[in-house]
Amino acid sequence: RDSGAWIEPTNLTYTYDAAGRLQEEVAADSATGELLMRIQHTYTATGQLQEALTQYWDGSQWFDAQRTLNTYDNRQQLTEQREQSA
Repeated sequence: RDSGAWIEPTNLTYTYDAAGRLQEEVAADSATGELLMRIQHTYTATGQLQEALTQYWDGSQWFDAQRTLNTYDNRQQLTEQREQSA
């Protein structure tokens, strides 16, 4: 920010399910509206975050970049978090 101008202006939009859980985050260029990336969230039957899938927009389709997989024990406590890159 040496010139005093903000760089990479981005709008983030959020979508939630009926239970109020974050389903999707989408980033777009605030000047052009061009899609940049999104993160999709899926949950276990008991409501814990199971997977977060990060995807990037290539101008015509989404492609997978990274995902985080969570594992929980029978007390619903996080026991493992695995990061994977595409």
